[in-house]
Amino acid sequence: MESYLNLLEESFPGIKNNIIRCESLGFEWAGEGRIFIKEENGKAVCHVGYYETSTLIEGSWCKIGALHAICTQFPRRNQGYASQLILDALKWAEKHCSIVILFTEIPKFYTRLSFREIQEY
Repeated sequence: MESYLNLLEESFPGIKNNIIRCESLGFEWAGEGRIFIKEENGKAVCHVGYYETSTLIEGSWCKIGALHAICTQFPRRNQGYASQLILDALKWAEKHCSIVILFTEIPKFYTRLSFREIQEY
């Protein structure tokens, strides 16, 4: 767990303490979601978080998945780890939800993994 939290902290400064604080109050980081992790020598080097929720789309309730906290340890970037974990998460999600969403500052990276960019309102 410690190497996993350290990986998240490297990519999202301050998140480790927030996770620890939330879990001490009874709110699990993964909650209803799932965590996809790539490890090397017992240490987390890449992470993709997956969370499910329901939302109303055109008058019907749909279960949607959301990818979040996608990160790779700096020296391990550009080796395909995140891409593989994202594909693993999408394969898992096929059986659990209708659609998977992702909010990102780098949408072009994700278009090659079957995501498409849509305008937010």
